[in-house]
Amino acid sequence: MAISATHHQLLSHLKPLLPQGGTLLEIGQANWYGDLDPASVGLSRKENLFEIAKDFYAQLFAPKRIVSIDLHGPDAMKCDLNQPLPPLGQFDVVMNHGTAEHIFNIAQVFRSIHAACKVGGLMIHESPFTGWLDHGFYCLQPTLFYDLAAAN
Repeated sequence: MAISATHHQLLSHLKPLLPQGGTLLEIGQANWYGDLDPASVGLSRKENLFEIAKDFYAQLFAPKRIVSIDLHGPDAMKCDLNQPLPPLGQFDVVMNHGTAEHIFNIAQVFRSIHAACKVGGLMIHESPFTGWLDHGFYCLQPTLFYDLAAAN
């Protein structure tokens, strides 16, 4: 759930697709990984890596509201993702930034993500599909995300 140099590059390329001034739901509160100097990409250097991630989101699409769900994130709502989420409203962007594979009831995570995303909204999923021995409960194949999108 850390924004690395690779994530920065990919998300920066997605900027034209992101709704400017929209709302963001993070499934797992993101922090700044540290392999990219924030100042080199126009972000201020701060001690708090979660604050750098928020600054990146502000630079990327200036969300008017960010809600994070994470049992350990400092500003996050503490929710058990194995269960349905409390009513949060709907969001322009829902980001599953490497969290779903850590939740045993992964079907519920995807139900919650789809319920929280506005019609016409954008879901961004990141999960391992090979090579991460003992990382989470699941490795997810790309076809899963195509099929989820087609079904919803």
